[in-house]
Amino acid sequence: AAAPDARYSTGALLSVAMLGIITSGLMYWISMRLMREIAASAATSAAFMIPLFGVGWGALFLREPVTWGMLPGCVLVLAATALITGFNPFRAVAGR
Repeated sequence: AAAPDARYSTGALLSVAMLGIITSGLMYWISMRLMREIAASAATSAAFMIPLFGVGWGALFLREPVTWGMLPGCVLVLAATALITGFNPFRAVAGR
């Protein structure tokens, strides 16, 4: 079968450029700056939040349903991120 004759609009090409170059480039730059300041495991843990934001933005902007089955996944992502970053809400704060 022959490939379809695809024509891309200027808007579609600009959207791809925006996502591929600007957004990814900006995230890469921010990640590298963060890794100078904090541990690499903590800096890259922001990537674990992508599914949570995907669900949130989908529900907010696209009116996609948030189901009860998503809740355990969200809890696991948050718990894993907390463990990796060393977050401990019960740790005593110095000076108190």
